[in-house]
Amino acid sequence: MENELLEIIKLSGDVLIQLSRKDFVESIIGKNRFSENIPIAIGSELPGQLPPAISNLFKEKLGAGGKLTFTWQLEDAVLPVIFDAYFRSSKNGKFILIRESADKSNFEMAFQRSEAKFRMVLESAAQGILLINIHGQILLVNTKIEQLFGYNRDELLDNSVDILLPLIYRDMHSLHRNNYLSNPGVRKMAEGKDIVGRKKDGSEFPIEVHLTSVEMFDGLNIIAFISDISEQKSLQNKIRRMEKLEAVGQLAGGIAHDFNNVLAGVIGLTELALRKIPEESEARKNLKMVIDKSQGAAQLVKQLLAFSRQQILSPKPINLNLVIKNSQKLLQRYLGEDIFITLKLNDNLKQINADPSALDQIITNLCINARDAMPDGGDLFISTENVDITNENVSLDKIPPQIDFVKLTVSDSGIGMRREVQKHIFEPFFSTKEFGQGTGLGLATVYGLVEQHDGVMQFISSPGEGTSFSLYFPAMQKEAGSKNADKKSAPVKGGTESILIIDDEKDILNSSAETLRQYGYKVFTAADGLEGLTVFEQNKNSIDLVISDVVMPKMGGIELKLLIQKIKPKTRFIHISAFSNKAEPDFSYLQKPFLSEQLLAKIRDVLDRPLEH
Repeated sequence: MENELLEIIKLSGDVLIQLSRKDFVESIIGKNRFSENIPIAIGSELPGQLPPAISNLFKEKLGAGGKLTFTWQLEDAVLPVIFDAYFRSSKNGKFILIRESADKSNFEMAFQRSEAKFRMVLESAAQGILLINIHGQILLVNTKIEQLFGYNRDELLDNSVDILLPLIYRDMHSLHRNNYLSNPGVRKMAEGKDIVGRKKDGSEFPIEVHLTSVEMFDGLNIIAFISDISEQKSLQNKIRRMEKLEAVGQLAGGIAHDFNNVLAGVIGLTELALRKIPEESEARKNLKMVIDKSQGAAQLVKQLLAFSRQQILSPKPINLNLVIKNSQKLLQRYLGEDIFITLKLNDNLKQINADPSALDQIITNLCINARDAMPDGGDLFISTENVDITNENVSLDKIPPQIDFVKLTVSDSGIGMRREVQKHIFEPFFSTKEFGQGTGLGLATVYGLVEQHDGVMQFISSPGEGTSFSLYFPAMQKEAGSKNADKKSAPVKGGTESILIIDDEKDILNSSAETLRQYGYKVFTAADGLEGLTVFEQNKNSIDLVISDVVMPKMGGIELKLLIQKIKPKTRFIHISAFSNKAEPDFSYLQKPFLSEQLLAKIRDVLDRPLEH
């Protein structure tokens, strides 16, 4: 009878496992897909031979007895297979009967519903998701991966994950994967380092990857969650650039005051010496060179302040065409004979509210940059036009309050720029020139000045195809006359009025006072604000104009002006400053260092202007 039962078990597709009381396998009768996929050795403890997923379940039932239903993913099955295991103990040991369950319909429906939910979550994820085995083979992808990398999933499945990496990183990737597998878990890939993905078309983009490990039927696998962080990187670069500009701006503001005061003294004293030297003297040439070099140094400080947005501007209604035409001859000398300038200027160009000297600086820097990109000569194109900003391919950080802009385009036929260079061109002190050949401030200065005018600056460039810069300035809504915009500067005139000069820099004070006396003015001097207030109170009826530095010990120029105008409300005032963010850039302000003719012209402008009532 016993032999007949055993034969029936063999034919039924069931497996009967006999165990000792200590759970060691004594015999196995029958065969089915469970025993074929999970080898069990006679003489060994049964739970220790089973996969971890079902080992603990068997341990519980071996002690308690009864029925256990479990699922297992077989290698040759699409769906997990359901098994029923029956546990029984007797005086002869323990018995387990394992058979494949006949009730599959409910399970298959549940599995299909579960898979549908899984697919829905997988395909709707905002991140790209990859399932990879320990060998780096791609087992599963979602739609986001296809969108990020440009492959369809058939091209990725069963392929190596290395296909998604730049060529230079592929050799090292297997080493990094093995390091991860030695200590798997949930963590960010390459923490603290930049990771780059490679698309099907060969282009690269920054990515962020988070990894987690998962134990599945076929062993340990890795899930990678991948995000495109191009926008985040772009924002970080903008913030980093702003921080650099702010840092250098603070440095520039710190040195500008002292440095410009030194230059103002040098220029003033040199001009005095120049007036006393005969025209035929050889020394005149050297003294003029001292003045030119000092003005060049002052321009460098101005550039530092410009790109850090600390330069004080004096905007006024102006036609950009006029600035370009006035600069053309000078630009041609800068550029040389082998570079040809072509102008295409809109005859009906709208005016913009801008500082003329800042526009000169912008155009000059762009043209010099173009010259350096054409070492063997070439063509330089400058054009202007009225545009609707919403029709332009312009990236705006904020919505402008108006849509009418004036567009300035400066293009060259030069060598162009590599993508790596393009990332840094607006950074201060970045230069592709040899050491000593440039300051690296040209384009940074332009960028700062454009932003200071509420404008937008963009460019396109390709190696071997030249570069084109497009600058957009808000157009003025109403035309404002600029009748005197192209009027030639009048000859320097003196006068007979009484002027009080106040400055704590002795060389500036003395050279300015002597210059004014040479041009017929009566001059009072003071070395600080308190002394200046005393001198004014003593001579208030005769003083026609006060010229005061802004930053001085004891009392500054702003406070001094308020006190003097309480004493004599209609007193005319000129503020001079090496650098101060307290001064208002109006017609009665003069930036140090200045030439004597600039000081004399400003004095006549203020004295001859009708008083406001």
